[in-house]
Amino acid sequence: MRALIWIIILFAAAAGLAVLSQHYQGTAHIILGNTHYSMNLNTLIIGLLLLWLVLHIIIKTAKTIAGLPGGFRRWGRKNRLRQADQALNDAGMAFFSGQYAHAETHIRKLLNNKDAGDKMPLALVLASYAANAAGDTANRDKFLTQLEKQPEKYRLPSRLLMAENALTRGDYATARTNILAALKIAPDSIPAVRLDLRRTLAEKDAEGTLKNVGILLKKKAMSADEAALAKQSAVQVMLKNINDLKSLKRCLKPFSDKEKYGVLAVDIAQNLQAQGQVKEVVKHIRTAYKQDAKPELLAILADIFPYLPDTDRKKLLEDAERRLNDDKNNIDLLKTAAKMAESEHIWGKAQNWLEQAIVINDTPALHLALAKIFMDSGRADMAEQQRAIALQQLSAENTEE
Repeated sequence: MRALIWIIILFAAAAGLAVLSQHYQGTAHIILGNTHYSMNLNTLIIGLLLLWLVLHIIIKTAKTIAGLPGGFRRWGRKNRLRQADQALNDAGMAFFSGQYAHAETHIRKLLNNKDAGDKMPLALVLASYAANAAGDTANRDKFLTQLEKQPEKYRLPSRLLMAENALTRGDYATARTNILAALKIAPDSIPAVRLDLRRTLAEKDAEGTLKNVGILLKKKAMSADEAALAKQSAVQVMLKNINDLKSLKRCLKPFSDKEKYGVLAVDIAQNLQAQGQVKEVVKHIRTAYKQDAKPELLAILADIFPYLPDTDRKKLLEDAERRLNDDKNNIDLLKTAAKMAESEHIWGKAQNWLEQAIVINDTPALHLALAKIFMDSGRADMAEQQRAIALQQLSAENTEE
């Protein structure tokens, strides 16, 4: 805009002088004190224009020379910023390629760059994580110390790394301190919640585990399988302190039926068994087995079978027989049914079911179980044959090893 204004002024001046020269083409007079100069008007105009041009060139040159030091400083700073960007990019590529030593080398270049500016926090984060991955604890701690001097909003990665290292060495108090500090900086930090979940699982903090699982599920940061395993661990801890039915029901209230009769089914059945609530065990296993036919449930059922009332034992045997008609190759059910029949001295059914199991999976344990049935039912010679087969199989297994 300034250049345009000057051009307009110059054109206006030139036009004015041109018009003036048409009316007055004589001599121009210049009087300085007692000195009188006279010259042709056209010569004066050309001289003034040349004088303006020379002065303009001199002033521009002087400004350029005066601005050289600042220009060199700006060029140097721009070059250092470019180098800092390049070093940070190279460090990131090296870090994520697993070349941690190279990453540290590039980061050191950046840290020595006085114009790194706002790239410094990210550089320190990369440096500390690279040193940690390389097992260089001395440099890792050095970089973490430098990172702690940065504004609080940049300290989240360092808190997470310190928490993770504390968990690795089993220092749960330090881990908790750093996790809380991380959550203070970023309350929605998923990595911080995951680390706290690791801590609560390690410390067997059931309530803390369930709280963290709930947060991660809400944020869709945890798969259903992961959540199920974590909940199972929490419930196992809680069940150790529960020894009555009322407390158990209160403990299981937050869980869905799918969880109670699925991933938690065996733990609940074991707790009921420990309490001596045999009828509740049967009730629980009946429902749970329909949802997830776990062999562990059948094993518990076989253990408590002798302590059930006659009517319940009879009903369970009928249920087992009915299920086997629909699922003849269920070896776990065959073994459980045989054990229950043996408990009731129904030797024929016990023998039949074990022989079916042997056809499916011929093992020494099944032959020994069949030998016991023969021995208890007064058939010692057949029991001896089964023991001989079991010993032969065991000898063959040892020879193969």
